[in-house]
Amino acid sequence: DHTSGLPDYFLNGKIDRALFRDRGREWTTRDSFRYVGKPIFPAGKGWYYSNTNYALLALIAEAVDDRPLSEQLRSRFLDPLGLDHTYEQIDERPVGPIARGYRVTGSVSRPVYTELSDGSKIMPFTSVVTAAPGAGSMAASSTDVARWARALYGGEALPRETVRAMVADARNTARFRPRVGYGLGVQVTTLDGRPALGHSGR
Repeated sequence: DHTSGLPDYFLNGKIDRALFRDRGREWTTRDSFRYVGKPIFPAGKGWYYSNTNYALLALIAEAVDDRPLSEQLRSRFLDPLGLDHTYEQIDERPVGPIARGYRVTGSVSRPVYTELSDGSKIMPFTSVVTAAPGAGSMAASSTDVARWARALYGGEALPRETVRAMVADARNTARFRPRVGYGLGVQVTTLDGRPALGHSGR
């Protein structure tokens, strides 16, 4: 629930230069963790969104299960749920057409679009995706994303009591006033006057 106090390595000002210097380079978690820095607060004493937490969870899952994260995701979730247009980009290949990533600069009236691809099948580009195992290496069609949300929050992907615990944890983090209510890996918010569960990203 991002109360670890660990800073987000993607918010270290130096990492962007390194990632863009060679967009086709494959990073390791060790490479990414060089950009973590000192804790922001003692564990449990605040809330701060950090991709570092998800990278650590991926390492823990691989150590406990003794299989790559991609194999665990495929056997536990993707195949059983029939998510045929979802894949883990580091270890798997695209299963259909892929959308290209772009950076938008310029002004609202004169936007400039720059494609970010390094020429590989990893989107937006290899260095940023491999730097984020467990934090952003998945790709999916919009239909599969909708199916995943229905399966996850409907109790098909995980036991209903686990989903309830994920959502209920937002009460524990509320005292730290996150911008959006945050439980165990889930944003708990209101959209158009209705309760909503999910996760934003960029």
